[in-house]
Amino acid sequence: MLVGAHPFDLKGNATDEEIAHNVLESRLVTKTPEWKKHVNDFSPEVQDLLDRLMHPNPKKRPTAAELLKSDWVRGLTATSSKLSQSDRRLAAYRKHQTRVAAQFFKQMLEHSKSEKPVRMTESRNSLFETAFKKLEAGRGYISSKELHGDTSLFGADAKLNLPEATQLLSESHMKEHYFPAGHVIYKEGDPGDSMYFLHSGTLVAKSKDGFVKDKQAGDFFGEDVLSNSENNAYAFTAQCITPVHAIEILRKDYNKYLAHDEELGLMMEEHRRRRRRERARVLLSQEVKSKPKTFAEGDLIFERGTPGDSLYVLLDGHVHLSVDGYKVRDLHLRETMGEHALYYGNKPYNSTAQCTSDTCTIGVMTGRDLRRAFKKNANLRENFHDLMLRRDFRKAVCFVLNRDFPETEQEMKAVFDALVPQGEELNLDLLRKMMKKFDAAYTEEDIVAMLKSMDLTGSGTVSWPEFKTIAAMSLES
Repeated sequence: MLVGAHPFDLKGNATDEEIAHNVLESRLVTKTPEWKKHVNDFSPEVQDLLDRLMHPNPKKRPTAAELLKSDWVRGLTATSSKLSQSDRRLAAYRKHQTRVAAQFFKQMLEHSKSEKPVRMTESRNSLFETAFKKLEAGRGYISSKELHGDTSLFGADAKLNLPEATQLLSESHMKEHYFPAGHVIYKEGDPGDSMYFLHSGTLVAKSKDGFVKDKQAGDFFGEDVLSNSENNAYAFTAQCITPVHAIEILRKDYNKYLAHDEELGLMMEEHRRRRRRERARVLLSQEVKSKPKTFAEGDLIFERGTPGDSLYVLLDGHVHLSVDGYKVRDLHLRETMGEHALYYGNKPYNSTAQCTSDTCTIGVMTGRDLRRAFKKNANLRENFHDLMLRRDFRKAVCFVLNRDFPETEQEMKAVFDALVPQGEELNLDLLRKMMKKFDAAYTEEDIVAMLKSMDLTGSGTVSWPEFKTIAAMSLES
């Protein structure tokens, strides 16, 4: 924490195996230029203490008792002389600590939003370091331009390196916690005022209705109590499978971060809504009881316009979803397809699903099983309906504009401008026109519900920032 880097992996790009090898080979780097760069601003007393702590011979390292008696820990080496450049920079940034923390929170959120598990063979950078690397653009420092776009707040020379940024965040309310294996961080229904980023380890999120999902390093959890103003109770139980290190974000700080960045508020609201759709998808995939079907590359699981009353779940392989040849999306494992036909029972599929890997293993859920699941869980139908509406919007975009669904911000802006007159926002009339062109039988009730699903601010319309947030995050869901 003091140095801001792993002593056996200063660049932050080594795998677990490489780190273990460096440890066994005693490949310390305290005498290298790279190490000197990390500790250059530290006092000689601190540098000496670090050298002794990292001595290859454990018998020559200071014990905890000896460490507590050291002059530096006791503060006897503190100086009253003029502040160093590092101290001056930190002093400038401390005045705007919330702005700095908000940007790091945003980058940590961006890193987490894909919800892709971090493989244990990949680099184990700290979340702070990962966020720092996204901001520093390879220069080794961040400035007020990245954090706020205004150098006048901090001064032209206010450039923070990783150790300084880590120190500043540690002084804020981003606190790290250790939880042993088996520990329950919170239970479903418990009142809460904190969310967490999972720094390392694995935990399981589970609810009484059968929802179960593992959380890996890089994921965040517990944000439901902060994002939902109507309910401050956790939606699931979080229990550690392995020992866990987590970073806690308190409600008061969370609210400050959102106040400093409007985009953060949109991201968190969309995360909250996406969690509900994900929950519906997971619960439904668990209801699949029939024997899976196997498809070969090029086989159609279903085709647009054909009748059907089944929901399909991708268990293995790759599936491409399209409308009239235009790409809607590629499915991730355990994702569903065929929601529209299944939800209504008497409607044809409104997209085409094709296997694009050597083989695809697909689970099948009948309409009868779905309706039985709806009766068991009152919220499941509503959340599944929302999932269907979001998917249908993507399909309609592809159909109306005769193009693949956008994947870059530039493409997203082009799509938004094609759907919405300049200077306006996506309103009910524009959405109705688009959906009726895609499917003349689309009901007014569903169109109103679709707009409400995408209206993240409650304004009655969808702005460009809202559209961008939804489109970008849907690529990861």
